[in-house]
Amino acid sequence: MSTWLGSLSDPPPYVVLEADVTFEERYEAEAFWTLLLCQRGEKLLNLSVGAQISPEHARKSNAARRRHLAAKRQRQRGLHPAEEVTP
Repeated sequence: MSTWLGSLSDPPPYVVLEADVTFEERYEAEAFWTLLLCQRGEKLLNLSVGAQISPEHARKSNAARRRHLAAKRQRQRGLHPAEEVTP
């Protein structure tokens, strides 16, 4: 990734997917968007669900929990599970 970033003449494009996420919800939000965009076939640089966990959250966070919370967020927003999503 750093080779690709170094080859760009301008900063890479980006989109703010969700604003005003609390510090405590940051990994849940990242997991939600990573799963949703992967389900829709988007190419992402980040292939893992959720970021590296900070030390203060390491003992209580894990990938399964982030996936569960991301699925919960999908349900709360009325989105369909992966098998029902059409690109």
